[in-house]
Amino acid sequence: MILCICLFALLILILLASLDLYFGYRAFHKYDKVCPFKNRYSETMLITDGNVLYENLLKDINEASSSISMLFYIVRNDDTSEKFLSLLEKKAHEGLQVRLLVDWIGSFGLKRKRIEKLKKNGVKVLFNRRTGFPYTLYRFQHRNHRKITVIDQKTGYFGGFNIGKEYIGFDEDLGYWRDYHIRMTGEGVKDLHVQFLIDWVRSGGESFTLIDEKDLVTGKIEHHFYSSDFIRIENLYKELIDKAEKHIFIGTPYFIPTKKLMDALLAAQKRGVRICVMVPEKEDHRLVKEASFPHLLLILEGGGEVFHYQKGFFHAKVLLIDDCCCDVGSVNFDRRSLCINDEWSCIFANESFILEIKKIFMKDLECSKSYPIQHYKKTTLSWKCRKLLSKLLSPLM
Repeated sequence: MILCICLFALLILILLASLDLYFGYRAFHKYDKVCPFKNRYSETMLITDGNVLYENLLKDINEASSSISMLFYIVRNDDTSEKFLSLLEKKAHEGLQVRLLVDWIGSFGLKRKRIEKLKKNGVKVLFNRRTGFPYTLYRFQHRNHRKITVIDQKTGYFGGFNIGKEYIGFDEDLGYWRDYHIRMTGEGVKDLHVQFLIDWVRSGGESFTLIDEKDLVTGKIEHHFYSSDFIRIENLYKELIDKAEKHIFIGTPYFIPTKKLMDALLAAQKRGVRICVMVPEKEDHRLVKEASFPHLLLILEGGGEVFHYQKGFFHAKVLLIDDCCCDVGSVNFDRRSLCINDEWSCIFANESFILEIKKIFMKDLECSKSYPIQHYKKTTLSWKCRKLLSKLLSPLM
């Protein structure tokens, strides 16, 4: 009798959780707004090393003269983050408009006392995507995964790096951190600031004036930004994959695609497209390998290639198609990024810059290792149990 009651209660909880997730998704992803972004021309620099990124970012912040807007999923509570926070306080004292927006869950470790100190020193600080009611469970899962910085409305940054010591290699378990981040000047910087403004106001911040279109400086690199606020990233990726004729290179820390994208990749293989996926050897979250191996196995069985980065932890998010299209941003090739999180994607159409990114990707492949197909067919009881658990959780991974 007690067992029956417990099972009934469990079923009720599962039903309530499912309804929360379903209706929460419906409420937050209507895609009924007109996308404000268009083709832009900017100057860009690809940065793959955290030390180089922080050196450039700190220099640009230090030289700022009017405003600084920073959005990160994670800002750690460590010495590395302190360099940025102290500099933001310094610039606020100089009279600049300084705004810091962080994800409520991702930056939960940032101490409240430190946040209050920032505010007292003139830095405007807000948390994005706080949980609440209704759709409590969905709100908890729906994170702002974007990383955007805009300085003086003239210089912008976006990509995969967050702020913390592990991103410059000071994590004994993960080691060297490999990621792709873009420094940008030119027309596209306004779009970065538009997205920051949307997230800022959504989090309770006051609106502010953006740079006028006539004051934008044109660059040479053609690109187009896409935000999960206006488009389902899964559909964007499917459209790109369906157009591939020669090759598709995917770099991601988590390869847990939706069925729609997995089917699109397998269909591309059948029409002769080369598929190459690069993932990290190490994992920074549990059950990632158990969730990704079945998908990687399908790629291998279809004649594709899978490589595991060996030099440290590979966290880059890149999608290269036929040397004519390349996506870099915050989007992991997993269901959470593709369907749930707030994400930021940039599609480049400039051949020279695409080939530059491809060159870096191929260099990273040289630091990677491939395994025989049997490696992905583990049969131990422990593995099977973890694999089953990962399958149940995969919609949220």
